[in-house]
Amino acid sequence: MGCFLLWSLNLPQETAFLCLGTKTCQGVFIVFIIRIIYVSVKCLCYTFFMARKRINPLQNPANIKIGKQLAAIRKAHGLTQSQLAEQVCINQRVVSDYEVGRAGISADMLIRLCSVLKCSSDNVIGLKPENKSEKPNLRISRRLKRIEQLPINQQKALLQNIDMFLKGAKLA
Repeated sequence: MGCFLLWSLNLPQETAFLCLGTKTCQGVFIVFIIRIIYVSVKCLCYTFFMARKRINPLQNPANIKIGKQLAAIRKAHGLTQSQLAEQVCINQRVVSDYEVGRAGISADMLIRLCSVLKCSSDNVIGLKPENKSEKPNLRISRRLKRIEQLPINQQKALLQNIDMFLKGAKLA
């Protein structure tokens, strides 16, 4: 008087039991219940955590390309991520996420970024390369503004030093 129970779940190994008596059947039944609970908990945990896991946009090459373009344009304008974030009224981490491709840029944000960076959206998304010859180096422009704020005698002395340095650079 035995019973035969073949039990298999999608586990690493298929499990099969042969029951030949009451005590063995009870033991197998307990193991069966434990396995069912294990699989149920595993499925619930998987569903719980996967539902909250964000899809990784790094796998989207478009976000990476746009992020690199954004970083290049920002650097060409001599801005840090924090400065750009402050001007666009967002967090610096969001700018970082855009630049490395962790987050996609919405149309509204693209417009705000382009207005601050004074470029077209085609430049940011990579459809049209930015003309680098048209834009002056902002680092030099900032320094020139600071030099203009100096007293005249210090401006003259500084310009003489710059001229001497440039003459020496031409000879080398």
